[in-house]
Amino acid sequence: MQGILANISLSHQFILLCPPRTGSRTLFFYFVKNFGMVCWNGKSSNIKNHCHDYRLNDFVKDYLVIASIRNPYAKVASIFKDKRTNPRYTEHAQNFPNDIITKRSCTHLEYFRKDLERIDQVIRLEHINEDVSDLPFIPEPVIL
Repeated sequence: MQGILANISLSHQFILLCPPRTGSRTLFFYFVKNFGMVCWNGKSSNIKNHCHDYRLNDFVKDYLVIASIRNPYAKVASIFKDKRTNPRYTEHAQNFPNDIITKRSCTHLEYFRKDLERIDQVIRLEHINEDVSDLPFIPEPVIL
């Protein structure tokens, strides 16, 4: 697993790609609790924080790749709200939305497709319960 950076479940062989503001924290902790997911940073694992970026190799080529997504308008509104109310971002709020449009950013699903051959399933934030329930390894309907 050297060189891998990902939210990964070795026991169930799937990877979760998590662009920011797409329900990523909720999904990560659900998968940590129920399916042994960890955030693997190339050297060690972590169950307290998830990662928004990823780097994969052939070790996980047969893993199921799942991506969380969100309506882009709701996502931009959420990012704007966060930038206006979060003290870490208030100095950048005056550049909104140019800073998320012009910078190479992990806020767009296209960024996640930079070197992926496939995304097998998506979990839409607006339909999170039904999309998670439809995953092949989920035995019964889920309410998050």
